[in-house]
Amino acid sequence: MTKEEVQKLQHGVYRIYWKLTDSKYPPYSLAAVGSDLTGNRWFSPCNWVTSKVSQDWLSIDRVELIEEMNYDKKPQNEDLTPTGNYKIQIAAYDLLHIKGVPHRDANVVLSLSKLLGALWECGYKIEEPPSKSFTELKTFLDEHDYFQLIDSLGSSIFTYYHNVRDRRVSITQANSHTEVSIFIRKDSNDAVFVGRVESLDEFKLIWNRII
Repeated sequence: MTKEEVQKLQHGVYRIYWKLTDSKYPPYSLAAVGSDLTGNRWFSPCNWVTSKVSQDWLSIDRVELIEEMNYDKKPQNEDLTPTGNYKIQIAAYDLLHIKGVPHRDANVVLSLSKLLGALWECGYKIEEPPSKSFTELKTFLDEHDYFQLIDSLGSSIFTYYHNVRDRRVSITQANSHTEVSIFIRKDSNDAVFVGRVESLDEFKLIWNRII
């Protein structure tokens, strides 16, 4: 195979056909195809008794793709929290992103998206932390004597009832803020306020003004 043909191969598992074959052995091997730090492709047949990879592509006649490596595929198991102690091996080069022209004025920085992807592959479940406004507001409602928790959905939506003013309050955790809905009565869906709240002080101001 030519260098141009080889460099077009995607990472994955292939059936590679040898140019020179012996009748005692099959004309092909199942092999993994990857690349080194410079991007040059290598192959590693599963029937070789060595842990080394090869870049002798001149000995290969052609290849057939069996399965391409999908770097965006997430683990299928539901519980992604590790249950035992084990070492995590992540190649540092795989977490870097090059800005600029390589070998000239390029800057190498850590890629957050690549880091999160690597942690996913290792079985860790990555969740967004609750926003500060959501945490403060939920703590306030939980500790306030007149607010009673009447419903919840997971860890992101909570509904409270103010038993003195007969108001229902629902708070929802968004990516970086808190969504608040205030209803005129406990069993009513007529809202007097629906919107984004940035802080506990802002919620108190809204609450006092609409009553």
